[in-house]
Amino acid sequence: MNATTDQFLVFFALALFAIGVKMMFRNFKVLRMENTLRGNRQLLNAENEKRALRNYQLAIELTRRHEFKEALRFLNNAEAELASSGINNLPLLSAILNQQALCLLRGREGGKGRTVSYRAASTKQEILELIGRSVNLAALSGKDKTTLNALFVKASILKSLDMLSETEDCLRQSLELAKKLYGAQSEEEGRLLNNLGQTLLELDRHGESLDCYRRALTILERRTGRDSSLTAEARQGQVEALKGMNGY
Repeated sequence: MNATTDQFLVFFALALFAIGVKMMFRNFKVLRMENTLRGNRQLLNAENEKRALRNYQLAIELTRRHEFKEALRFLNNAEAELASSGINNLPLLSAILNQQALCLLRGREGGKGRTVSYRAASTKQEILELIGRSVNLAALSGKDKTTLNALFVKASILKSLDMLSETEDCLRQSLELAKKLYGAQSEEEGRLLNNLGQTLLELDRHGESLDCYRRALTILERRTGRDSSLTAEARQGQVEALKGMNGY
């Protein structure tokens, strides 16, 4: 009886061992398949991200040629590819949104200078929503240069839409960030002061405008030279601000 029981226990133990080994190999196979699928998915996501970047770069080239309708098509493709990738590339998405807003703003038909909408919903409100999203995503990325670029594009668009008070606020934010990134008295600060001076001039705040242009001139003469176009812009801005102060 004992011998039979021992044999049964041995057989039972071997059976359990065999089942365990089988399950172990099955789990190993499943794990290997999951790793393979994960690797394939990562490769696919990376390819989608590359296509998004390529579409964005092509859109930039088209924008430089003023082919805004075609550029917008590539930008929409870039946004879709990036969404498909599942990769959280916030700086690239922010840049795509910037260019979408600019294309909607600058869209021309046949080079005649007549602004047209290339999509039914390409309204002022949509442009504002695009640049708002861009700035928010840039801030979430934690990259100050991305945020500065988004703010600069936003300021440019707001000024084109004659939203001068909002432009001023955006430029002042940009100035603070530029100082943080590049230090005081940088060329970037000089450029932004020129832009702020022009905005204040259009708001008929001539004294504040003159102050911005004077600060810009001091910086830009040192950073870009006395004969640069930026320095000339600062000098001319001072002249216009003084004229405004004297009622001309």
